Amino acid sequence: MQPRCADACPICRVDLKRDGFPIHHQHGDTGELCPYDWTRGRSVPDIGDLFADDGRTYRVTGWLRRTSPVRPGSVSFMPDMVPMTFCTREQAEYVCGSGVGGVIRRLDDVTVIGRVNWSEEVLAQERCSFAVLLGKELF
Repeated sequence: MQPRCADACPICRVDLKRDGFPIHHQHGDTGELCPYDWTRGRSVPDIGDLFADDGRTYRVTGWLRRTSPVRPGSVSFMPDMVPMTFCTREQAEYVCGSGVGGVIRRLDDVTVIGRVNWSEEVLAQERCSFAVLLGKELF
């Protein structure tokens, strides 16, 4: 069963019904892709967002998706882990977080509790640092 989509995006108020309920759409004001994905019913956390996990706070540092199919001959150094690839925010199934240590969590298990108090310039540098990882396999 397909999730119900609101007629308008809860973040930027774009009329989704008029546009045929696209999964990703552009902000009306800025023209940038909106992070709201109505199939998940929530937005994908951005670099710099904060989330809690097991009593600790983590900062979102990037996004991952499952690698499929697994490349023949690829070997994971963690056999019980699903092979993953660094990806764009729009493709994300997981987020990477940094805090006391590193963490990877499914999007459905992440609730944003805040945002780092960094300038847009610093956040842009963080996005550029992550961009060099796009398409590279983690496991």
